[in-house]
Amino acid sequence: MEPLIHKVCLLTFLVVFDATSSVADLSLIVPPDPVVASAGDDIILPCHLSPQSSAVAMDIRWFKEGDFTNPLYLYKSRTGEEGEGYKGRVSLFTQELERGNLSLLLKNVKVSDRGRYKCQASHLDWIQEPAVALQVTIIPSLVIRAGQCYRSP
Repeated sequence: MEPLIHKVCLLTFLVVFDATSSVADLSLIVPPDPVVASAGDDIILPCHLSPQSSAVAMDIRWFKEGDFTNPLYLYKSRTGEEGEGYKGRVSLFTQELERGNLSLLLKNVKVSDRGRYKCQASHLDWIQEPAVALQVTIIPSLVIRAGQCYRSP
């Protein structure tokens, strides 16, 4: 009977070890270059797990650097919630979480959205939060009135 107990203990250890080591081996990947958008655009702030692994059981928080308590989007316990000031403008691709895609869709980009955003993912005692920069430009428009043509700011 004793060898059976050893086998069960060993099997339990290997399952726990495999689960913790696989999470520890993960990295969150964001682009090194800024995402560039024009005011009014819909953009994606890219973030994914490497190697590819499911993020469904993870807690995910997208926030503007320095504003952790006011997330754009919070995914916890398999439920997503848009942050104050971002309702109707942000979402995760929840069907892609199984493939490790944590990218955030930000609609109708505003000039005030420019800055650095952190993609934070956590599971058990593993946590990472790389930053991705967003640059927002304003495209001047051409206005024609009574035969005169000028650029608006």
